[in-house]
Amino acid sequence: MISAFILLPNGQAQGEPLRVRSTKGGTQPHLGIYVGGPIYTEERRAGTLAELMKSKFTEVIVWSVHVDPDGTLDLNKEFPIVKDGAYIGAKQHPNFANDLRQLRRSGRQVTLGFGAAGSPAFNNIRDLIKNGGARPGGGLRKNFEAVRSDLPAVTVIDLNDEVTYDESSMTEFSVMLSELGFKVTLCPYMNPLFWQNVAQAVNRQRPGTIQAVNLQCYGGGRGNNPAQWSFPGIPVYPGIWAQGTDSGGRAVGEETTASATRRYLDWGKSTSVPGGFVWLYDEIQGKTGPFAEAILQGLSRADWAGLRGVLFKQTTRQCLAPLIP
Repeated sequence: MISAFILLPNGQAQGEPLRVRSTKGGTQPHLGIYVGGPIYTEERRAGTLAELMKSKFTEVIVWSVHVDPDGTLDLNKEFPIVKDGAYIGAKQHPNFANDLRQLRRSGRQVTLGFGAAGSPAFNNIRDLIKNGGARPGGGLRKNFEAVRSDLPAVTVIDLNDEVTYDESSMTEFSVMLSELGFKVTLCPYMNPLFWQNVAQAVNRQRPGTIQAVNLQCYGGGRGNNPAQWSFPGIPVYPGIWAQGTDSGGRAVGEETTASATRRYLDWGKSTSVPGGFVWLYDEIQGKTGPFAEAILQGLSRADWAGLRGVLFKQTTRQCLAPLIP
């Protein structure tokens, strides 16, 4: 192990032993994947579970949970999981809770993702909070208490508001989640100031609650660069939309495995990138391995490129120092 007395691109302190990330035997970067219907529908759940548990993905984000006006939590408007403070998911998909538990036992972080493009979920959350829903005994709070008790594998809630952008209710909602024992991740594609303000306000009240930012670098956020989204002390994971096939057999997505590697390599040239994510498992089922490897390759190559640049600059300064009067 090499000792380097410089500031390394992965954020290590000066003088620490040099630790180079590796996808073989070393510390793997964080790697998430958003998963919809295949995680609970009976005809696909077994294959989905097996593939994810063999994969190099370290986080599974079960997506997308909608919040109805009465506070009911409903996966993709086809699978109600919590209503009136009680877990009801077992009625429709009895294996769901245990499948999530298996993912958690395999060492993966299990996250519930809330919101989507056009979803009124955060309008409803705002209105519920105005009516006391986040307070002890409130309906919204009781529903998340049910998630905590009946889906214990879920430790993180991912927030993807693309409609409401109300700082006050988003902050109160996140604080409530922290009080119940959840961590929170943010999933923005625009309005950086809104998300930065929320992260600061929440972590000021409940330090460490906002643990990461899943930055959408696809669709409306395709031009995003993690170097331009500043969240001090919070890792930013840029995400890609993998090319695949939708439920109707149509080709969808933006990135091939080759272009995914290039994007992570390019991002790593301008900032430290500690991980990433893929959207959407449903469209690449059976083909997740190559995309995981592509991202890990890009991250690894970016680390080496950044390290070579830092070492070159440091060496140049040391060599020129005796010549500078």
